[in-house]
Amino acid sequence: MISKSISVSKKLAQVSPFTALLFTWIIPHCDDGGNMPGDPFTVKGLVMPVRPETASEIERALKELKDTDLIDFYDHEGDTFLHVNQWEKHQTLRKDRATWVYPDYPYRQPDDNQLATIRQPLGNQARSEGKRREGKVSKGKVREDNTHRGVGYLSNVPKEDIEEWSKRFVVTEREVRSKAEDLRLYCERKGRKYANYKSFLLNAIKRDFKERDGKAGKYENL
Repeated sequence: MISKSISVSKKLAQVSPFTALLFTWIIPHCDDGGNMPGDPFTVKGLVMPVRPETASEIERALKELKDTDLIDFYDHEGDTFLHVNQWEKHQTLRKDRATWVYPDYPYRQPDDNQLATIRQPLGNQARSEGKRREGKVSKGKVREDNTHRGVGYLSNVPKEDIEEWSKRFVVTEREVRSKAEDLRLYCERKGRKYANYKSFLLNAIKRDFKERDGKAGKYENL
């Protein structure tokens, strides 16, 4: 949710128009803890896949948001995440529906706001429930998911994934493998690490190739 108070935010008034736009678009992509992946390439793929700005421009805008204390960055197991500061002050969610998708922000400072006091244990509870659900998954499924977590996935993209994407997008196997190689080199050059390299590659394909049904993506009518 975006509070009307954003219109009179002194911090947001200090940033450039594009940075302000990026900040408002980041909000609906955060989990209920105000967190989401924070590396520029992923932010580009998730938040602004059809905008003309590059990942480098996204990176500069994210730095501007950090310098203005609108967001903060934190690391978890080698991955970079961002947290929208004062998230609890502007978000009111049902206690029984709040869930954490990403690792929680480690520097959260609960205050007198009711949301801050009730959601922290709920986040831990949600992660515990997620672990219990994960325990019910078959061993075969767990092994399949683990193959997506290493950068080696980009060097040897499974044939079945390429076939699935070729049916969905106007893209050839050669183009998929070329894109995967570009992303692998990007990770090596920048020292980037991702929790799921299949999703990382899929986001790039969504951004660069059209869907076969002619749709330009979910933002085409905005």
